[in-house]
Amino acid sequence: MLKNSQVRKLCAASYLDALIKNAEKEFLGEMFANADLSEPPCCMTAGEWGKVIQGILGDAELCRLKLYKYADEPSGHRAFAFERGNEAYIIFRGTSGEAEWLDNADGMVYADTAAQRAAARFVNEACGGKSGIMVAGHSKGGNKAQYCAVTCPRVTRCYSVDGQGFSKAFMRKYAREAATRRGIITLEAERRDFVNALGFYLKTDTGFVDGWRDGQALPFYHCPDALEGGAPAERHPLPDAVNALVTGFLSNPLLSDSKKREAAVGVVSMMLGKPKPEALAELALEYFYLMKHSARFKDMVQNALEYENAAISATLRAAEVETLREHPVIRKVLEYAGDIQRERAERRLRRGRVHRGGGGAGRA
Repeated sequence: MLKNSQVRKLCAASYLDALIKNAEKEFLGEMFANADLSEPPCCMTAGEWGKVIQGILGDAELCRLKLYKYADEPSGHRAFAFERGNEAYIIFRGTSGEAEWLDNADGMVYADTAAQRAAARFVNEACGGKSGIMVAGHSKGGNKAQYCAVTCPRVTRCYSVDGQGFSKAFMRKYAREAATRRGIITLEAERRDFVNALGFYLKTDTGFVDGWRDGQALPFYHCPDALEGGAPAERHPLPDAVNALVTGFLSNPLLSDSKKREAAVGVVSMMLGKPKPEALAELALEYFYLMKHSARFKDMVQNALEYENAAISATLRAAEVETLREHPVIRKVLEYAGDIQRERAERRLRRGRVHRGGGGAGRA
């Protein structure tokens, strides 16, 4: 079968509309012969996408792949099934459109999401007559690939690039399947990428790579080409802190699933430029709780702040500046967080009166 480094190029290519516009072409190489890069996606330049395409056109095995099935749904779900003899390579595109962003929030809380189920349906429809079935994707596409590797028995191999993790509900529901299927899954991520840190890891042996974008701003480490030309490396401390915060929050027994999803939607809304401060208040409280009670988490945050990369450190250190509290969104988040704390304190006080001092401090 194809190497992961080859499949990674297919994961990147899934963002390009040329695969849809030229779907009638027989071979993959023909689809990119005159690709339109006038509106390059994923924060990448036309020149950077040109390198991705040249990487495909310069690989005879990739050029001879045949696209035999694809999905392009209004929800943003996009998937491609390529074949080479009896081998199938099923590639899922990353997040596209508000519906899929909200589906990401569902994936932080629930065992299954609409997009994950759509991915599994596509795999089950596309794998007929194939003996080797590989699923792969970048970002949300990587999450879909992992989901299919666990839930679709016909899948024989999975490769996830910077794919986000899963909910606690997923880990419980599919514990048996995951235990038997982990061996077919390979996870890779840029060492500074923060998306793969969102949720519980299906495996603990992610291969971290020091990609070519060193010195750039944080979002660029999640670009589909970020791993190209990279070498194995230790993980950056910032994603460690993000993962500890997210998994700690998702494990908080005081919060309902609806509250957890509300916070996940709050994060998504920030990414979409539509901040919902009230939705982020509980997450802010989780941060303060961990900073106060977890020496390990506090060390993670400090290590991230002291990281040698100047571009990242400058961004993170801004969070230490007192004036950040005057940012209208941050100010509202802290106000809502204060309201929650006061409400909880009053609740504990009422319980104490009823039980004459009974009840614990609880998690704030």
